[in-house]
Amino acid sequence: NILCSFLLYEKLNIKFLGIYSFLVGLGISRGIEKLLSINIQLKWPNDIFFEDKKIGGILIESKIKKNDLILNVGIGINVNQDIDSFSNDISDNVNSLNNIIGHPIQRELLLSYILNEIDNLFNNMNVNELVKEWNDRCVNINKEVSFNLDNKLKTGVFKKINNKGQSIIQYENSEIV
Repeated sequence: NILCSFLLYEKLNIKFLGIYSFLVGLGISRGIEKLLSINIQLKWPNDIFFEDKKIGGILIESKIKKNDLILNVGIGINVNQDIDSFSNDISDNVNSLNNIIGHPIQRELLLSYILNEIDNLFNNMNVNELVKEWNDRCVNINKEVSFNLDNKLKTGVFKKINNKGQSIIQYENSEIV
């Protein structure tokens, strides 16, 4: 598998902080697609999917140091894991790239494709295009999601992310951000 972390230094206005996990998800999906020619989807807020099964995830921690924003990006991707090695409680919901394409994948090459795509998106970011592509790839648009509201677990319908990286959820008779 690929389990790694790396640092990104904020280049956009801090009001776009919420966009970075979506940028990383797009970079991962584009990198996998370029190398393996398979269609990768995304699931809000930070999962990587292939045909309704999770193949990876993203975690980002941020820190402000001397007015600079530093993002510690962690990614995990099931690359060469044998499908039988997943525990029974998750085996119906996960997959690995090896299982999808039928042969082992060189992890270093895959990681280079992914990092190149993330770098390209990071350095040539167009927020409107990024948000549109992410929403187009999202598997849980118009699906029920759980979220916290006033310290209570609620359910609503996930509609999309906006240009600030905020989720738009239909809850009762209104959309909440």
